[in-house]
Amino acid sequence: MFCNLLFFLSYIGPEKPSNITTTAPGTDYLNISWSLPRGRVDKYMVNISNNEKNYFNSSTTEDTKDEFTDLHPGRIFNVTVTAIAGNFSETSDQFSFATRELCVMLSFLSKCFLQILCTIIIILFCM
Repeated sequence: MFCNLLFFLSYIGPEKPSNITTTAPGTDYLNISWSLPRGRVDKYMVNISNNEKNYFNSSTTEDTKDEFTDLHPGRIFNVTVTAIAGNFSETSDQFSFATRELCVMLSFLSKCFLQILCTIIIILFCM
């Protein structure tokens, strides 16, 4: 009976990843990190999307963090993380994170010039 219990416990899938956060988001990148409450994991699949820009990207990692680059500034991205162990998997809740506005990075410029520059950038991105 002990052997059967040990066999069963070794094949319990992971729990869904939690504590999904981003650290120091940039204008064109997001660093995503998370934790696994319990369970064994072989790898993680991280999905990131933005419906406005029809953007979707997926990445596989064995670490509890990942970085997505070449993103659009000032946009909200939806993120899910799936923990995978053998044939078992569990997907996190969906979280939303935003890249920084390009205008925030140019804070050394005067307010008037900054507003003009932001207007031009917005027009260019919307074309």
